Amino acid sequence: MDNMSGFYAIGAKQLNKLPLQTLFQGYGEYHLRLVWHAKQNGLRIKQLPVFYPQRQHGQSKSNLIKMFVTYLYAAFVLRSFENKKKMC
Repeated sequence: MDNMSGFYAIGAKQLNKLPLQTLFQGYGEYHLRLVWHAKQNGLRIKQLPVFYPQRQHGQSKSNLIKMFVTYLYAAFVLRSFENKKKMC
């Protein structure tokens, strides 16, 4: 299960409910913001598995440590935002 891989299908009406100006920023952490805001707006999320064959040549260009730090920061910001909303 790779939460950062696959496709999204979102109706235009539902997509326009989300804060698009801040949602799609960065490399892959947009996924965290997309899922978080979708859940906050009552949108349904369904996982459809994607299967990739084993890599035959080359290697990933992704920097795992940099991605981890970036995604962790994005999750922290969303959690902080959620906690602020609960306090109001």
